[in-house]
Amino acid sequence: MTQLHLTGSKFNVALTTFFIAYSIFEFPANLFIQVVRPSRWLPGLMDSECALSCLCY
Repeated sequence: MTQLHLTGSKFNVALTTFFIAYSIFEFPANLFIQVVRPSRWLPGLMDSECALSCLCY
């Protein structure tokens, strides 16, 4: 991945980290979306990501 400047094992670590986080959070999110409508869930995710970005900046 030349654009990301990831070579060798750095790309593998990044990919593994993403996959593990995705696997952990996929199941609870699918359960939660059965309770909350997608029209509420998706904007809520975007709002929480925006708030987190603002707090970290």
